[in-house]
Amino acid sequence: MKENNKIFGKSAPLFPRCQPIIPIFSASTKVPRNMPLDFYPPDWFNKLNYAQRSSIANARKVAFVPLSIVEMSNKIHPDVTLRDKAFNEKYWEAVTQP
Repeated sequence: MKENNKIFGKSAPLFPRCQPIIPIFSASTKVPRNMPLDFYPPDWFNKLNYAQRSSIANARKVAFVPLSIVEMSNKIHPDVTLRDKAFNEKYWEAVTQP
């Protein structure tokens, strides 16, 4: 690797990078955006105002998965390969009924 870096004029770190034994948590408080709704804690998310909710979460990428698909099995369910729009059209009525 050092020879390759010399040829291409790149510098390589002289010490191997390793993870700390005790994890160091990030001090960043920035919220990840465009994640599905179920990624965020419901209590925290519901306290946000409408503008914050609409800018943080991507509500159009939510797919409601029926329990039969979630079960552990060796076979892939045919609905797993459906695109978001087709999947939601198929299961929307069944999931949103009160």
